[in-house]
Amino acid sequence: MAGSPQQTCATYLDEVKAKAMSANATGRRAAAPIVSVVIPVFRSEDCLEPLIYAIHKVYPPGEGILEVILVNDCSPDGSWEVIERLCQIYPHIIGIDLRRNFGQNNAILVGLRHARGRYLAIMDDDLQHSPDDLPALFAALDDGADVAYAAFGVKHQKLWKN
Repeated sequence: MAGSPQQTCATYLDEVKAKAMSANATGRRAAAPIVSVVIPVFRSEDCLEPLIYAIHKVYPPGEGILEVILVNDCSPDGSWEVIERLCQIYPHIIGIDLRRNFGQNNAILVGLRHARGRYLAIMDDDLQHSPDDLPALFAALDDGADVAYAAFGVKHQKLWKN
């Protein structure tokens, strides 16, 4: 049954309308990046460009270090149009458009399935997670940690989300 809770990521990937956009005219993706950032997207059209700008301050585009995978979880706003525009501007941004709302966890799994980096990071789309923390997390991995987590110092969201 499509979309059932028992359905695994692998089974419904066939149902995913993946639009991996790239400015590369041949359609081939560049060599594997060092860092893959997976971001599930829902109702975030106003946050995406500032988020990408913040990530680029840490990992400038064009250095082959970074890929950003934006997974649109059937957002009802203009998030997908923003993702398409970002994909046309930046070849290291991959856009995936899910046909229906599968939920944040499944959107993350789809993004991880497409990630190719040595390091994988999962971030929210609303700038609650600071891209400035990524190098410290990856340094912990270089120092031998199996996994590295970041925690909120102060949440900057509406009370109903806490």
